[in-house]
Amino acid sequence: MIGQIRLFARLLASQPLTVDDVVQHVGPIIENPGSPIPMQLQPTSLFIRSASLAVDRWTGCPYTLELRPHPEYRPTLGDLSDEFGPFVEVRADRGQPKACVFDRILRGDGCSVSILAEMSPTASDVSEARIDALTLRRDLGASRGSNDDREGGTS
Repeated sequence: MIGQIRLFARLLASQPLTVDDVVQHVGPIIENPGSPIPMQLQPTSLFIRSASLAVDRWTGCPYTLELRPHPEYRPTLGDLSDEFGPFVEVRADRGQPKACVFDRILRGDGCSVSILAEMSPTASDVSEARIDALTLRRDLGASRGSNDDREGGTS
């Protein structure tokens, strides 16, 4: 699963990037209600239960890719930290899932990619918390100050 996340992060960091590029790597569109509502994709990876893609309403370029892993393939926060480095916990409102951000884990030509990870709060050790959803966010013009550009990845 970690290898898939790294692959999708590299894809989102590429320029130029189209919806067709994402669809080719993630899976076909099964529902597209139109921006600003994300389109639903049918993932071709056995690791991913569902995926959605949001596009910038002005440019039509991919902006966020949300992935929900199959329960048996959910990585832990520790797995993500081992691969993508330090994270920052996001303050959540009562009743909302706990979340962490891996800020600017990858840089592209004029853009960067960050990961928002939502997790189940059942583990006593936060590094063992299982990830319920991952949102990869592509920020244009934000390639400065990111974590290192680690090309090596693990699966």
